[in-house]
Amino acid sequence: MKYCLILCLLALLSNAHAADADVAARERYMKDFRSANKAIGRLLKANPADMAALSRQTADLQALADKPWPHYASPAATGEAKAAVWQQPQQFQAAIQRFSEATAALNNAAQQGSQAAAQSAFGQLGQSCKACHDTFRR
Repeated sequence: MKYCLILCLLALLSNAHAADADVAARERYMKDFRSANKAIGRLLKANPADMAALSRQTADLQALADKPWPHYASPAATGEAKAAVWQQPQQFQAAIQRFSEATAALNNAAQQGSQAAAQSAFGQLGQSCKACHDTFRR
């Protein structure tokens, strides 16, 4: 009985540690998103924009775009996420898809060298971030 109690306690501590690691990973990726968005916004405000630098930033952002989502697997890893993440998984997946599409459109516009298209795509990206945060973040 004593060993069972110890094993249960270790399992609980292990799950808590895994949840904390998921929350920390999500927060790190979201900070990376925020930094990239700030840099992209600064570049797009320039007239004309440094399209080579913009292309690098948008490619980096797109490379990060799928990184945080596996860290939402456990409802125990709430952090700043609302319960809606796990209660409305189809809607959460749809929000992730909109973000991924907006990131790809921004990167595509930047790679093609179109500042106007990149500005428009950047606006769509911002809307996808806001919509997700409004629904799924505390």
